[in-house]
Amino acid sequence: MNKLIGKPFFFRITALVLTILIISLIFTTIIYTVASEEIFISYQTERLKEETDMLASLIPNEWTTKDLLEQFFDKVFQVESTILSSYVVISDKINVEMYSYVPSSQRAGIVIDKDAMDRFYKQNLSQYFKRVLSGQYISLENKNNEFDKEMIILMRPILSDTGSVEAVLTVCKFVEDYSIQLENINKTLIIAMFAVFLLMLYPVYMLSKSITKPLFEIKDVAIAMGKGDFSVRANENYPAEIGQLSTTMNLLSSELDSTINHLKRETNVLQGVLNSMNEGILVIDKHFNPIIINPATGKLFNTDIKSSDKLNIIPKEEIWKDFEKCIETNMSVDNTYNFDEIMIQCIINPVIVNNEIVGAMGIFSDITKEVRLEQTRREYVANVSHELKTPLTGVMGLIEPLKDGLVTDNDKINRYYELISNEVMRLNRLINDLLVLSRLQSSNEAFSMEKVNLTEIINDIVERYLFYNKDQIFNIKCNIPKEPVFILGNGDRIDQILTILVNNALKFGKDDVDIALCIEISLTKENNKYIVSVADNGKGISKDDLPYIFERFFKTDKSRSKGGSGLGLSIAKETLLRMNEKIWVESVESVGSVFKFTLSDYLI
Repeated sequence: MNKLIGKPFFFRITALVLTILIISLIFTTIIYTVASEEIFISYQTERLKEETDMLASLIPNEWTTKDLLEQFFDKVFQVESTILSSYVVISDKINVEMYSYVPSSQRAGIVIDKDAMDRFYKQNLSQYFKRVLSGQYISLENKNNEFDKEMIILMRPILSDTGSVEAVLTVCKFVEDYSIQLENINKTLIIAMFAVFLLMLYPVYMLSKSITKPLFEIKDVAIAMGKGDFSVRANENYPAEIGQLSTTMNLLSSELDSTINHLKRETNVLQGVLNSMNEGILVIDKHFNPIIINPATGKLFNTDIKSSDKLNIIPKEEIWKDFEKCIETNMSVDNTYNFDEIMIQCIINPVIVNNEIVGAMGIFSDITKEVRLEQTRREYVANVSHELKTPLTGVMGLIEPLKDGLVTDNDKINRYYELISNEVMRLNRLINDLLVLSRLQSSNEAFSMEKVNLTEIINDIVERYLFYNKDQIFNIKCNIPKEPVFILGNGDRIDQILTILVNNALKFGKDDVDIALCIEISLTKENNKYIVSVADNGKGISKDDLPYIFERFFKTDKSRSKGGSGLGLSIAKETLLRMNEKIWVESVESVGSVFKFTLSDYLI
């Protein structure tokens, strides 16, 4: 049975139909064989009775001589009749044989002739003679006889024209004769059934093919659907249930196609969202196998997200312990880790489906910028507070003696006022610098970009510092073309930037007063950009301070003894950024520093 189930459907349906056909033929044969014998014998017996009655009625009244009877029966036996194979006896009223007919036969080695039948007649049938003479019809079956054969016996009266009984007609028939006929009929039936079986092979084949062909087509559609091809359609023109099944399959294919396309769109949108996120996303199951992971995760941890090893995806064991804790406790876990000099915030939440934890989802955010901004904010507040507190403390320290009348000398009083004025002016400059820097960083202040004579601005700067700083030992010179150089920018802002750079060179130049400080302003051109350089031979900037030189309130002089707010370079940088330019510094400690910034050439 298992082997049959494993066969193709066409083979199975054909085998099923043929099996049903064979079983039906076998049952028909068995039922016919069992029931037909009794029915056939009963039918033949009734037929024999009818022929016997007809024969009795046809015997002519002129039957008185044996010759006349023989002539009559010779004509009768020319007609096909069951009587031909029967024993026929006609006796007169005194039971004297007038005529007898015995077909020659041999049964199971026993010869049955006229003498044997006459003897059987006298021994077994004479007792019924008087009853037939009285007008009765005798029909009986005899099994106990010298032939050991079952016999059908019919005895009928022969009537005259007046209705009186003139003689007795006796017909004896062996049942075995009917069995032989039935056996021949059964053989013929079996042969006919076998022929019918052979003839039905082709119709069964065609029937099986007509049943399986649409099913194979539907199977092909299902296979194509399983492979993701929803364009294949089944033939809906088949009748009845097959056509309905094809229609249903096509409808299912269309619905699946629509649903899968919708899911693909949603998946693509979700994948697009995940791919565009700066935060890393990792969803795992209970066994720590990744289910969803976006590229940002690999970028944050600088790993291969396609790896099957969890430590190759996130190479920090503490994070995986947080995942394990989240799954075990069904609680969110929020931690921050330092990984390769960046701060990563890890928020892990359990994934619950049907009130059951199936995994966990981790969100990883690079909060380095936020941490640094917060640190910068705190430092900014501290620096602003310090810078504001220093002049205010000086002012309060000078006002209190004056208020208490402790200073009475006019010269000292004027000196105190002068110091107070200087501290107030310092405080004012600090506040102005803060406002300028704030406006620059908030991008609220608009610059007017125009044609500017850069040569003129540099020359003015040099002359100004030479005039106002005659007492200081320093040398300032410029190395620029004699012909005018025009750039696109804002003249006031460029003058401000150069002033800041020259001031810093003067303030933080050499500590050794015996050596003259040299400041050089030079101008070079690269492509469509001019590079302005402000170089000095001062003490330079240490490597540790170089990355922070343009930050607010940063000073290389940690003691802050040389004044200044620490905002100049920040203002210069923000100003140049607003003009789409850049500034940088090159410095060697104890040798000097070179500040450079770019300006765009004015193109007509």
